[in-house]
Amino acid sequence: MISANDKVNALHAAYCSVSGRETPLMPHWERGWLIASNYGLTLDDVRSVFLERKRLVSKGAANGGRHAACLSLRNWIQDEEEIANLLDECHELRARKRVRVMDSGKADVLRATGRPTEMPSEPAKQVGELSLIQQLRKAAQ
Repeated sequence: MISANDKVNALHAAYCSVSGRETPLMPHWERGWLIASNYGLTLDDVRSVFLERKRLVSKGAANGGRHAACLSLRNWIQDEEEIANLLDECHELRARKRVRVMDSGKADVLRATGRPTEMPSEPAKQVGELSLIQQLRKAAQ
C-alpha cells in the first residue's frame, strides 16, 4: 500500500531502511505515521530513535537497556500512547544532540596549558530579555 501523504511514505520508508525490514504500510500504521508527522516527527528522528533503541537493546535489558521488541513497528505507532512516547523520545534525543561537546584535541591542549575544558555556555535568559521581544515592545509603544 502507498499512502496519499508523501510524509507518511517517507517516514515509513525511513523506518524500513534503517531497520532493514520490508514491512508493508498497513492502514493502521499509515494513521500512526500521519499523527506522528503532524506533531513534527522527521526522517532524522526515525533514524535517531531506531539507532538509539538498537544501541540500548545491545546493552541488554538486564543492564538498563531495552528489549528487542522496542524495534518493532507495532511498538512505535500502534496507538496514541506509543506515538506520544515516540515523540517524547525524539525530543529527548534532539536535546542531547544540542549539548556542545569539545573536540578531544582541543581539550588536550587546554588541559596541557592549565585552562578549563568545560564548554562555555550562556545562562538561560528570561523571555523579556530577548532582543526580538524588546524590539516588539518598542514597536508597540
